[in-house]
Amino acid sequence: DDSASRYSSNVGFLLQRLQGEMSGGNHEKDTLQTSVEKTYNQIISKKEAKLSKDALVEKRATQLTKHFIRSREQQEQAHLKAQAEESQYNYDRTMQKVRETAETAAAIGQMAREEKEVIWDYMMEKGRQRADAELQAKRDKEEREKWKQARMLHEKFQAEERQKAQQEKEKQRQEKAQAKLIEHDES
Repeated sequence: DDSASRYSSNVGFLLQRLQGEMSGGNHEKDTLQTSVEKTYNQIISKKEAKLSKDALVEKRATQLTKHFIRSREQQEQAHLKAQAEESQYNYDRTMQKVRETAETAAAIGQMAREEKEVIWDYMMEKGRQRADAELQAKRDKEEREKWKQARMLHEKFQAEERQKAQQEKEKQRQEKAQAKLIEHDES
């Protein structure tokens, strides 16, 4: 938008300058003024189209990033759910064994110890899973931040390149306009 308004103000300035220098009002000067307006309008249209295209590309990149993040989260949730179901199944099976083998006191004592061990292992495994999940979440967050920083840096470089290109084009355009004005003055 800034470049479009800059071009518009430059077009207005040049048109006013040309009108001041061409106070005679002949047909050739009017044609030159119309040609300059068309040229600058075409430049402005191209710049607006490029900015629109760049915005669309960025929007698509953001959508893809969000899609991949959601996909990864769904995979993690499915994995955790499967582990929880397996653990519940093992726990239920162990409890069933305890109920079935209650014939002797020794068997009951053994089952109680096994149950405690399973529960202890389950608690330890859940603790490890929780720690792993927190570590993975931290890594995922750091990776997202890294990509975010990389994208911002890339956008900054692109913006600087576009600004340099615009300044170079503007400089060349002004040099051409100056040369034409000098040529016109000499003739």
